[in-house]
Amino acid sequence: MDVDPAEIYALEINGDVIIDDRDTVIIAKYIWIRSGSLTAGNSTNPFGYKLTILVEGSSSDPTYVIDPSLAARKCIVVTGRLSLYGVAPETTSTRLTSKAAAGDTTITVDQLQGWAAGDSIVIAPSFSNGYQFERAEIQSISGNTLTLTQPLNFTHYGEATTITTSIGGLDMRATVGHMTRSIKIVSNDSAVGWGFRLVTYNMDDASVARNGRVAL
Repeated sequence: MDVDPAEIYALEINGDVIIDDRDTVIIAKYIWIRSGSLTAGNSTNPFGYKLTILVEGSSSDPTYVIDPSLAARKCIVVTGRLSLYGVAPETTSTRLTSKAAAGDTTITVDQLQGWAAGDSIVIAPSFSNGYQFERAEIQSISGNTLTLTQPLNFTHYGEATTITTSIGGLDMRATVGHMTRSIKIVSNDSAVGWGFRLVTYNMDDASVARNGRVAL
């Protein structure tokens, strides 16, 4: 695939599709990797460009019927092979090293190898409200301190405190995850908050057994 394909209603793949060395965008309401494969990079040579697979649609769209056991909206179905190897930073998850209060625009973390300005991060909740997580964008980096583009909405615990139990220690510091990837599967904005489904399974298709496999 050496071009961005036109936006399409349903994309069915029955051969081997390899993403060329270029930034690529695929937009479809339904994608079925039926008997072939969709590949970008491999385990020894990750895909060095950007690949975005955008699954469009809404709750009012008709369902796309795969077989009697599966009919869905906004779905990627794999009964063939989906192999996506992107470039990820060395640090994908770390922890705060000091308290980050609501309203702060800086946080300090334990590790951040491979992080850069413009990257997205997510900070886990610290207290009893599980919805007090937040996504943020890095404006700049100095040492292990991140300056964010917007103030924090919630307070996140970062003191070096460990609770010891009979089965080990529990680090109470909030987890910070790095979210920016070169390969993304995303859904379009939807008024009803619909995301998408990625379904991998085995099926008998016209008396041929198809075994779905995914490597992300």
